[in-house]
Amino acid sequence: MTVLSRACLKEAGTNFLFYSTTYLGLIALMFCIPLLKQGAPLLAVLEFLPENLAIISMLALPLAMVTALLGTVGRMREDGEITALMAAGVSTWRIAAALLPLAAGLALGLGLAMHFLLPGIALRLLNDRILLVQQAAPTQVSRHLPLVQEGNDIIAAVGVEGTTLEHLFGVRLTPDANGGFGENSGITVCYAPSARFVTDPQVLGQGKKAAFELHAAWLLRRDANGGPTPNVLTATLPLYALDVPNTGSGITSEADTQSTYKLWVMMARTVDNDKNRGYLRNFERAWHLRWMVPVAVLAYWAFACGLALGIGSANRLIAVVVGALVVVATLVPSFSVVRDLAPKIPINAGWIMWPPILILGLVGIYLLWQRR
Repeated sequence: MTVLSRACLKEAGTNFLFYSTTYLGLIALMFCIPLLKQGAPLLAVLEFLPENLAIISMLALPLAMVTALLGTVGRMREDGEITALMAAGVSTWRIAAALLPLAAGLALGLGLAMHFLLPGIALRLLNDRILLVQQAAPTQVSRHLPLVQEGNDIIAAVGVEGTTLEHLFGVRLTPDANGGFGENSGITVCYAPSARFVTDPQVLGQGKKAAFELHAAWLLRRDANGGPTPNVLTATLPLYALDVPNTGSGITSEADTQSTYKLWVMMARTVDNDKNRGYLRNFERAWHLRWMVPVAVLAYWAFACGLALGIGSANRLIAVVVGALVVVATLVPSFSVVRDLAPKIPINAGWIMWPPILILGLVGIYLLWQRR
């Protein structure tokens, strides 16, 4: 390794460690503060934090790498080092190549983590979120706030006595055929004088993570798109299990807890129809994401180096902002937006996730070629 390569890689590596620590620290505060405000115990939040940071690092580390590359090359331009190297006959490609080991190492590390570590981390993350809901219940009730408010589901209680929830109410809205909430939308309402939180997998059905066990429950349900005479069901049940909606991280879902091979099997076996579309798109999103993130890191390397070499020394801050926005704009939709819109996407999720990354990589290669 030449002196140039060692110097560039050392500076970029130092910047990468600094920005990684900074971004992960800020994200940790963003996650901890809302949970603490909801009444979750501090110790439980701190135990839950490592899994959350491991998931978030899939986004934070590429962002830190782009910022580090832009900062390193931008500093070299400001100090005139690049001009001096070009005057000595050294191509700017040598600078980009010197920074490639950092991107290649990060791509390899994230790739292995996405395939072998992510499923277990995502499963623990979902389970920990459910436990936090349980532990925060007394504080939520005392503040007259819902126990769970996720999507179209709201669960609230009037009081808590030990491990028993008193006067629990649950409401679930079901959209109509057009995806809206109007006179043709469905609704399920339940009430129980007492209830308890259940997480035992032997008690729950397959695929369920947690539920509220309602005693002497009253149930009212109206099906969606029932027409002028909608189907309305009322019942009084001695025991009823009200599922707790998934309250995991915004970038995790049940699909992320499956191995890469199992995702492939699920994708092959699931029929693409209106009933299964949401599940299938989430399988596709999780599967493509595990292959896309390492490729994205290499695309970010090409774009960041090309952008930093081509932009003026006085616009270093602009380059950093542009680089950060590009990472967020290309990765965040793959983590969350595709998942949220899954039931409405008529095509394979890969056709939405891959084009921005591939186009960005081509732009980066063009910028590097132009500044060769």
